[in-house]
Order: sequence, then C-alpha cells, then structure tokens
Amino acid sequence: MKAYILLFFLLCAFAVSVFSLFGDNSYARLERVQESVSSQQSRNEELERKVIALQEQIKSLQTNSRTLEIEARERTGMARPNELIFKFEK
Repeated sequence: MKAYILLFFLLCAFAVSVFSLFGDNSYARLERVQESVSSQQSRNEELERKVIALQEQIKSLQTNSRTLEIEARERTGMARPNELIFKFEK
C-alpha cells in the first residue's frame, strides 16, 4: 500500500514538473513575458524623456521670443523685412 502511495506522489510530482516546464504558465513563458515587460519599460522611459524635452521646448517657445524667432526662421524660412535668405543645396 505504501508503494502505491509513493508511486502516486511521484507521478503527481512528475506531472507538476512537466506542466511547470512546458505548460501555459511555464518558466520559459514567464521569462518571455519579463523580457517583454523590460523592453516596454525601456521604451516608456525613452518616450518619457522625449515628452519632457518637447515640454521644455514648448515652454521655451511660449516664453522666449528669441527662441520662437529662431524656430520660425529654421522651420519655415521666415525672414525679417528687407532681409535676404540664401539657401545652398549640399
């Protein structure tokens, strides 16, 4: 009788081991999910830095007329009256 109980527990332990290694909630899947989460956190941090930089740029454009002028000149090619702009192609 003890042998059957021991065999039953060994089979149960084997089944649990197999499901832990190869089942839906396996260790390999857990590692993949953790890598995915880590990758997404890195991407989120990168995007957060970009958001902060853009917020600083917006604040600078709203408060500093010189910065606004520089951006207008660079992005749209605006010029002051009687000012000539020369553009050279590379």
